[in-house]
Amino acid sequence: QTVVLGISEVKVLCYFTRSDQLNKVRADEEHLRGRRSRREDSTVDSEDDSSPVTVQSYSDFSESARSLGHVDSDGSLPDSIQLQKPWLYKRHLTNGNPSPSQARHNQFHQWRLQDKLKTGNGAIVVCLNLDIDPPDVVKTQPCAVLEGWIDPRKLGSAKALEAIGKNLCQQFQSLNARIKYKPFLDPSIDETRRFCNNLRKSAKDERLCFYYNGHGVPKPTSSGELWVFNKTYSQYIPVSLYDLQSWLGSPVVYVWDCSAAGNLVQNFIKYAKKRDEEAIARHGGYPDGAPPHSSAIQLAACLASETLPMAPEMPADMFTSCLTSPIEMALRFHYLHQNPPPGVTMDMLHEVPGDLKDRRTPLGELNWIFTAVTDTIAWTSFSRPIFKRLFRQDLLVAALFRNFLLAERVMRNYHCTPHTIPSLPSTATHPLWAAWDRSLEDIIKQLPDLIRSANPPKQQTLEIMEGKPFIPTPFKYEYKSSSFFTDHLTAFEHWMSQGGGALIKVGPWSMPPLEKLDEEGPSQGEDPSRPELVPRKPPAQLPILLQVLLSQAHRMRALTLLCQFVDLGPWAVHLVLEIGIYPYVQKLLVSPQSDLKPLLIFIWSRLIAFDKSCQVDLLRESQFTYFATILDYSSPIGLANTFEHRAMCAFILASLCRDHLQGQAACLNWNKGTLIDFYHYHLTNSSDFLLKQWCCLAIAQMWDGNNDVKEQATL
Repeated sequence: QTVVLGISEVKVLCYFTRSDQLNKVRADEEHLRGRRSRREDSTVDSEDDSSPVTVQSYSDFSESARSLGHVDSDGSLPDSIQLQKPWLYKRHLTNGNPSPSQARHNQFHQWRLQDKLKTGNGAIVVCLNLDIDPPDVVKTQPCAVLEGWIDPRKLGSAKALEAIGKNLCQQFQSLNARIKYKPFLDPSIDETRRFCNNLRKSAKDERLCFYYNGHGVPKPTSSGELWVFNKTYSQYIPVSLYDLQSWLGSPVVYVWDCSAAGNLVQNFIKYAKKRDEEAIARHGGYPDGAPPHSSAIQLAACLASETLPMAPEMPADMFTSCLTSPIEMALRFHYLHQNPPPGVTMDMLHEVPGDLKDRRTPLGELNWIFTAVTDTIAWTSFSRPIFKRLFRQDLLVAALFRNFLLAERVMRNYHCTPHTIPSLPSTATHPLWAAWDRSLEDIIKQLPDLIRSANPPKQQTLEIMEGKPFIPTPFKYEYKSSSFFTDHLTAFEHWMSQGGGALIKVGPWSMPPLEKLDEEGPSQGEDPSRPELVPRKPPAQLPILLQVLLSQAHRMRALTLLCQFVDLGPWAVHLVLEIGIYPYVQKLLVSPQSDLKPLLIFIWSRLIAFDKSCQVDLLRESQFTYFATILDYSSPIGLANTFEHRAMCAFILASLCRDHLQGQAACLNWNKGTLIDFYHYHLTNSSDFLLKQWCCLAIAQMWDGNNDVKEQATL
């Protein structure tokens, strides 16, 4: 409705508009105009009220009115002004949605793995020719001799080669026991072609692992040829990488442990691009749907200009030992480069008691800490897509790249540069290695007592002392667990207590935005000159929090911190999902521990609010019943804030049914339809408005577009 008003009426009317709009105008003015001084406000008399009313001066009013759409561009007031209707205010039009800058930072990459691959078979190709050294390598004296942790000098050539192949297969199987490895010892060219073709036939579309040890043959050529033998072992026969790609197909992960391994990496990429271009030109891609050869993963021991280290105190296959026996190599490296405590010898490093899979034992805890350290280094050093591809897609690839971080740190001290495809930045000097060194030092100090306690001496012949038999007391030593996880949980708590959820300006301490959003630039309607507020850089201990969830001793504390973190906003939930915590909190839904219920309810309410695709996972094995049973009014649930947690359960179930027919049917049919009775009881008997609200919404979502549920709910 158009109304013609005078100058004084417009001044007074604009003064009484919403204060938050004028405050925003003033803030924008101050930001754009800098330190421009403002004239004092004037006082005018209202025609309807004789009391003075304070308004802005005319110039300031003109600027404010122009921003509100009440002044023409030339600064003059129009004769007629279209007043903004209350229902057209911004708060009604945006529905409380965030500003453009905030909306950009609430857009996230897909956190689920789209193309998850697994490795099915592996080939251990060992070209040692133990009796004859390769012609282009001059070995030092003394020289490294251990291959697969076996000294070939103590066995005959044939027995040593067989034992080395067997040990290497066992070392690789320790990374993933489900993969079948087959050793190929000093193979000929015909044998190489045959077993490569057979590997691809048996693996079908799965990934292969191809390990090549070329310590007994010449270095790879600059044109990309590796060496094997003829049938009589009288000649070295070259094998082109182009042929190897044809035999093995794709996908494959390659491990090159030989001098000048960089030649293989560089030429592999060249041949792979050529092969991919030919396939695209002929067929528009590979007809069997295989991934391109250029996407192959490679791990190489050194650059093209480097020779493998020959330090006598280290294994000859140092790169392989780091990849497959990281704990033994880390202990040996620490022992050689730090001052070892008295009473500890090199041989003791292989006698750490325990089992790698038992986190309660010294060896298992050390392996657990190593996994947490390398995961955290990768999370804080690599891009998110690279981290998900290399550390979350395949168990074997994840183990190889975690151990590769140790290989890079160790071998750089011996003037060797391991590298990979895809290429990764160096992490040899990451500050978290200091925490790993402290954990190694703690366990090395305890080694003599641990070994003595684990292997007590045989009971000696009883001696008679004053007529009584003397029985020696067996030595017992209790292992002192590392404080690594408790220290880093404390660091996480400190990050949360020091404003972890605060928004800051874009800078070195802010969370980097997604690459895709960086290219788009500012959104429409966003002032590029105004500083943008974004979340802080996430805590480095987030991957450690994932590892702590595996331990019952720290699980409650870890889940409490996880609840506090996901409550910071959608960006925090997305980070939690990207790091890989989702499968673990999903498994906890089958846990009988009642003290976990409030924490899991809170976490799952955030997860399903962030991503509705969690509906499918809750239906799998009827995991949604974890929340449905909490709504049962006939049995106590033992929670402190009963109403609040039941309201969150109703929200989770409402989200499960939202636009999801399978979720509606599952909730309707669960326990012969008693879920509707639970909702009805809380609606009629509960005194908590939040619980009533979500029970009502849960019923609405359950019967939305479903006449069967409506009929049952109204009976």
